[in-house]
Parts: sequence; structure tokens; C-alpha cells
Amino acid sequence: MICNVRLIPVLATFMIACGAEPTTPTPTILRVVTDQGTYLAGGTGEVRILNVSGGPVSYNECERSLDRYDQGTWVAVSWRDSLAVNCVDILRTLGVGAEISVAFRLLDGLSAGTYRWRFDEIRMDDGGTPLPIWERVSTPFLVEP
Repeated sequence: MICNVRLIPVLATFMIACGAEPTTPTPTILRVVTDQGTYLAGGTGEVRILNVSGGPVSYNECERSLDRYDQGTWVAVSWRDSLAVNCVDILRTLGVGAEISVAFRLLDGLSAGTYRWRFDEIRMDDGGTPLPIWERVSTPFLVEP
């Protein structure tokens, strides 16, 4: 089977080169997208988080993991294997229509493959209702050596 590794999803779909993740609901609260579809190991980038809901959300940009797509499933790779840039470890509020950018630097020597960022500490600002995972993950992106 020939794979088109340049096939990068648009917006928050979870299409993966040579296959697709099982059907995932479309995010309705957040849009979490990377600034590029492909990065080099050791490279830098940004993840943009946009609140498209009708209410504020609470977030901590430092509470995140890097996930790698491996044999049909997402596997966590500690985000500490990639360096956070200007990460402020506090709980903040993202208002309706507001957007933040979170910078990152990928680890040198990171294996080639398909990755995504997963933000673990994003909640509704109504007392802490956790958001489902599909609301807290970035669009997938490729890492090349």
C-alpha cells in the first residue's frame, strides 16, 4: 500500500495518512490547530487554541502531552520529551471567541511519524466540567527526521 504522508487534515478532522482514526465527534467548544502540518525533529511551532463555545473555559497550557499515532491508536509520549517554550504553569480563563498560542520545541531525534498535542487541563469554566478528549487535542501533524 502506498501512503501519501503529505495528506494533512484540515481543521479538526482526524484523517491520518493511510487510514483514519475511528469516527470522532467534531469539536464544538474549541479549535486546537498547529501552525504547520509538518515539522522537523528539533523544530519549533505553535498550537492555537480558539474558544468557539458560548462560554469561557479554564486551561493550563503546561498540562499537555505529545501523542504519537501507532498502529491504529494514539500513544502518549511525555511532553517533557519536547520542551515547552514560555510555558506558564497556572490556570487561566479563555473567554468566548478568544484565542491563545502555545509555543513548543520538539525533541531532537524524535521519531518520524504522526503526532498530536493533547491538553489535559482544559475545563468548562462552570465549576470544572472536564472537556471530552476530542475537544482537547490538536490536529494531527507529521514529524520528519
